[in-house]
Amino acid sequence: MARNMLMDIIKKKKKTNESNTLEKTKEQTRTISSRDIFIKEFERSSGGKINSANSRFLIWFLVAVSLLFLIIAISSLFEKAIVTVHPKKQNFTIDESFMATKDGVSEDTLPFQIMVFSGEVSKNVPAGEKKKLQQKATGVVVLYNAYSESPQRLTIATRLEATNGKIYMTDVPVTIPGAKGAVPGSVEISVHAKEFGEEYNSPMTDFKIVGFKGTPKYDKFYGRSKTDIVGGINGEVRTLDASTNKDTKTELEATLKEKLMKQALAQIPKNYILYPGAINLYDENVNIPTISEGDFGVASIKATMYAFIFEEKQLTKSISGKVLSQYDGSDVNIPQIRGLTFALTSQPVQNVSEFPMNITFSLTGAVDIVWLIDLEKLTDLLVNRKKSEFQAVLSSFPNISSSEISLRPFWVRSFPSDKNKIKIINTNETIDLSVKN
Repeated sequence: MARNMLMDIIKKKKKTNESNTLEKTKEQTRTISSRDIFIKEFERSSGGKINSANSRFLIWFLVAVSLLFLIIAISSLFEKAIVTVHPKKQNFTIDESFMATKDGVSEDTLPFQIMVFSGEVSKNVPAGEKKKLQQKATGVVVLYNAYSESPQRLTIATRLEATNGKIYMTDVPVTIPGAKGAVPGSVEISVHAKEFGEEYNSPMTDFKIVGFKGTPKYDKFYGRSKTDIVGGINGEVRTLDASTNKDTKTELEATLKEKLMKQALAQIPKNYILYPGAINLYDENVNIPTISEGDFGVASIKATMYAFIFEEKQLTKSISGKVLSQYDGSDVNIPQIRGLTFALTSQPVQNVSEFPMNITFSLTGAVDIVWLIDLEKLTDLLVNRKKSEFQAVLSSFPNISSSEISLRPFWVRSFPSDKNKIKIINTNETIDLSVKN
């Protein structure tokens, strides 16, 4: 019994070994068959049997093909298109007149804005030789009528008594308007001190009309300083030359104008233009001394500067409408627009509280009018396009006069499918959407 079981195990093991050997033989047969098929196919196409030289050639051929596919796969990662476009451009020398309206009232009107700045500058002026001088203090006073609705006339040299007890006199005859309801009538008048001397110099103060003392009008007619009362002197002083004073005033005005111009340029809104010729200085308080008690006198100017400013795009279109015979309103750029010479031809403002609603001016200079190109739109339209379709895409951009393209690698015949790999260079401005690695 045991012997029979042992014989069965030996038979099964033998059978298993024979089965494994058979499978290996079949696998080898399949491998040899595949190889034979490839070799026979190669021999058939090449007209001979494979020898060692052909074997080496075959290996190198397979390596070359593999490398080619690898290069193509890698090159797709470095795919890029560069497009250079030259916009339509025309040159002009302009000498044109324009009219602008404050804030603008329609799309066809060139609008302007007004910037206002105030400032003050001063400097020491060397004094001259000493001399005996008698001079009365002077100033400006506002007289009020709260007595009645009837006007009140005052004669020349009407005496006004200040709160410090000093007497001042009016320089000219004047009529104080009547009150309007609860609002008293008022008028400005220049006054001078009754006597010479520094004691009549005074900061701003209140006044009563001496001639109305003891009447109901005394409390209802009154005056208040508009300026300090200054200049009174009676003694030896040092004088300042008149021509020097004139030069000093001119110098101070130029210094203040430059100071306010820098302030305006620092605060001008983005995309607005301020021309040097579009500013005006309005003197509010000029103090150029003619005498000094010391070695120097202090000269000063307080003034307000107002400036007309223009939005660059709106001014560009206005200029284009003047110089282009058939301007259709297209977006254009004038690179030299800020360098044009501006000259105000309308009447300058004499009072900063009375700004004009309309101004006229001229602009002169040489300019280029360059048509703008929507580079973003062009980029989007080129995505995944064939190179042969480039001119068709370009035909929808009449503002482009000429162009060049470069596709990388050199064998590529289509634009990248990724817009970030398309770089468009405009000869006037560049937009680069490429990824920086």
